[in-house]
Amino acid sequence: MTAFDRLQLIIAKRDHSVKELTQKLRRHHEMDEILDAIARADDYGWMKDPQELAEMWKREAARRKRGNLWLKNKMAEKGLPMLAMDGGDETAVARTLIAGKFGDGPWDKKLQQRIARFLTSRGYNFSVVAAIIFRRGD
Repeated sequence: MTAFDRLQLIIAKRDHSVKELTQKLRRHHEMDEILDAIARADDYGWMKDPQELAEMWKREAARRKRGNLWLKNKMAEKGLPMLAMDGGDETAVARTLIAGKFGDGPWDKKLQQRIARFLTSRGYNFSVVAAIIFRRGD
């Protein structure tokens, strides 16, 4: 199977960045063959613009209620440009997420720790976690 054939199978499932495609194709093909396959796919118009892919991931983060830190890591992992992020909106989303899962409080120390771990695992930074736990900005 050629690199171009494998690339077709990969991008048929979902859109990928150049970095992702390179990483996936590198397991089976040489770099010059990979670059030729990516250039050919770009000529056919199959490659999405990196900005468009970044916007897609930003919408995905919002849909899944993930924090800006999660999004930042995802952009770096996929080799996509960073987008402007709104911190105030992030705190509101986290507050809604926590209210639905843990209630409005007051929370004991053990539950505050659980909430902090939960938010951190979803990619919220410390300032958002602190704002929720210590009820800043109510």
